[in-house]
Amino acid sequence: MMSRMKTITVLDYAVGKVTQYNIEKWGVDEGRIEDFLEEIGGHKVSDCHWMVHEDATVYIDNNE
Repeated sequence: MMSRMKTITVLDYAVGKVTQYNIEKWGVDEGRIEDFLEEIGGHKVSDCHWMVHEDATVYIDNNE
C-alpha cells in the first residue's frame, strides 16, 4: 500500500503551517518518515500531526 503513497502532509502546530513533501522527490525512506521530518524538514514531531497519502490535493470545505 505504501508504494501508492506519494505525499507527506504535515500540520506543524509549533509554527502554524501545513507543509507537504513529495516522497519520491525527496527520496524519503518510508520506514524513517519521522526522522526525515525532524532532520530534513526541521519539524519537531511531538508538535506535529502528519499523514501519508496518494496525492497532494488539498480539499477545502466552504460550507458554512
